[in-house]
Amino acid sequence: MSRQRKMKALNSKRNRKKIIKRRLTTKQSVPFYKTNKKKIKRTLKGSISTFFWRTISSIKIGGLIVIALISLIAYGLYWIIDKQYFLVKEIDVSGNNIVSEEIITSSIDDLVDKWIFFVQTPSLENVLTDEFKYIKSVYVEKVLPAKLSIKIDERKPIAVWRTVNGAYLIDDEGFVLESSINEDVTLDIVLLEKITLNQNQDYKEDEEIILTIDEEQDDEILNIEELLDSDLISQIEKEKISRGNEQYLMGFDFEEYNILPNSYKKYPQVKVFSDEIYKPTESIDWEIWGGYSELLSLLKQRRGLEFKEIMVFSQTKVLVLMDDNRQVYFRLDKEIESQINLLEFVYGRLTIDQIKFNEIDLRFRRPVIRN
Repeated sequence: MSRQRKMKALNSKRNRKKIIKRRLTTKQSVPFYKTNKKKIKRTLKGSISTFFWRTISSIKIGGLIVIALISLIAYGLYWIIDKQYFLVKEIDVSGNNIVSEEIITSSIDDLVDKWIFFVQTPSLENVLTDEFKYIKSVYVEKVLPAKLSIKIDERKPIAVWRTVNGAYLIDDEGFVLESSINEDVTLDIVLLEKITLNQNQDYKEDEEIILTIDEEQDDEILNIEELLDSDLISQIEKEKISRGNEQYLMGFDFEEYNILPNSYKKYPQVKVFSDEIYKPTESIDWEIWGGYSELLSLLKQRRGLEFKEIMVFSQTKVLVLMDDNRQVYFRLDKEIESQINLLEFVYGRLTIDQIKFNEIDLRFRRPVIRN
């Protein structure tokens, strides 16, 4: 074949397409990373090296900062200890009237020169309340740098709970603070029978009782019979029997069994005819003491109602002996404050009207006044 024919064949359209396709396929089949392998290697090596040295540098700087902080803290602690900072130097006691400050501070003098952060306030509060019976509660506060503030809430004696064998100084919760006991005394059966009153005696509160009753006069009794029903008359008769028993109890000499200490005589007495023995830090049963406590506190709040003692016969019969030797009867199973309000009103009216009276009985619907 001639040369011209060969060139023509090569330059034909079909042959040109094949040649172009072959060239394109050859260029695309070469991987990118092979052509740039050296360049990628250099970049990666530089990044790792940079990261490594930067990390090392930051660790060095952080370590230096930590060492500096530790050194500073250690120096500060040494300076504080050397200068005796935060060591307890002062103990301030407030709120105490009965227990002296010297006695309280002497009981915890081991805390002086102790690091204040090592003082356990809850345990200190428990120690003080356990050691001193007159302390009801304690609150301890740390006042930096070197002071302990102790706030005391004391138990205040308000009455003498007087039984046949002992006298007990109590607070408003029936907590026994002090006692004067004759442990050899016991009540015999005969005496118990004499001083036992009918505690199940009920009263008709819905009936209107005549204002003034003198039970020693027969004509007054007849007037009552005309006004009141037979059930209420029966209750009045029971009341007479009970009152005869009360006269015996009112003449009962507690001093014969137990002499009241002089320090107790400035407090009103609650006399209970029993031979129970209580010890300091014990509490009288609240079911027994609760009503008398309320009666005591309300009477002490009212001016003009000064009293000497309370005699407990039963829940439905409590006698309050006033300072002028007049007698007032209460019952604790009724609202006590309303009885006090009624007493204050009646007492005031009788005094203003100059009416003579010896007793006021508040256990009925209307007060009974006895001459």
